[in-house]
Amino acid sequence: MIYKDNYTVTTYQVDINGRATVPALCGMMQESASRYCYENGISLEHLNPKNLTWMIIKQYVEFEKYPGWLDKINVSTWPRTLKGLKALRDYSVTDKDGGIIAKSSTNWVLLNTETKRPVKVDNEVSHLSTVDKSVFDNDVKIHVDLPDVEYDKKVFHVQYSDLDINGHVNNIKYIEWCLDSFPSDFQKSHTVKKLSIEFMQETYADDEVKVKTAFEGCRSFFELINLTTGQTV
Repeated sequence: MIYKDNYTVTTYQVDINGRATVPALCGMMQESASRYCYENGISLEHLNPKNLTWMIIKQYVEFEKYPGWLDKINVSTWPRTLKGLKALRDYSVTDKDGGIIAKSSTNWVLLNTETKRPVKVDNEVSHLSTVDKSVFDNDVKIHVDLPDVEYDKKVFHVQYSDLDINGHVNNIKYIEWCLDSFPSDFQKSHTVKKLSIEFMQETYADDEVKVKTAFEGCRSFFELINLTTGQTV
């Protein structure tokens, strides 16, 4: 089943150049996935009484263009694989004429909230059908290799507003922190073309997260470290 949603870019979703931000577009994709899960009985509302929750562990996005204020956006999303510990979900984001804005592939796990360990998805999603179609021509293998170069450092303090319904920092916030590590003049003159993320650990209210930033050619690398635990986020 391919689930489809429509959005309109709002004033609070655009940057200083009047374009929709990376977190805004990623947020629309996440919202559509959440609505799909709700309509199919596998949302947090359905899973939390069973001590289960969804957690994203990998995400890859390619951006073709950035829409502006009041532009109409269509988001399509579908589960590509639902078996064992693997739950793959793809997204296609288009404009009102069908032109590609962004496309994304994500990897999720179903987590036991008491043991903090992943469980097999089969029992919870047996009523769902998958769509054997990748948004990319080749299957994306998401892995971030950090270069051995000097890093700039910036520290963010986790605020109440950074938390989501699970009680930890929402994955969109990590993207914001990475982008906020760039100088403002750099952001005004550059746009993100590709984004590859691995999510490893949760962070909570009052934690401090150090964002290490490095540049190698036209690519930027980030490592987020929870200063409270010393672990890479």
